[in-house]
Amino acid sequence: MGLRGDLLWGWRRALLLGVGLPTLYLWLADLYAIRTGIWWIAPEYTLGPKALGLPLEEMVFFLATNLAVVQGLLLAWHPEALRRLR
Repeated sequence: MGLRGDLLWGWRRALLLGVGLPTLYLWLADLYAIRTGIWWIAPEYTLGPKALGLPLEEMVFFLATNLAVVQGLLLAWHPEALRRLR
């Protein structure tokens, strides 16, 4: 049967909180660091579009990495996932 989205859908609240809160924190921390000069992102190495003052690819990076980590952890902890993989 394999792993499917139904396992994650059952834990959608944990998924949303587990991805949403750290992603928002990382966006805000990154924005703060850029605005205060702690670090910078060279404009010639970005695609151009920005949201909330951050390059879009920077925001997508934080979202995608958090999604991968949280989904992996939730599936590793889900009792049904191990049964399906056997």
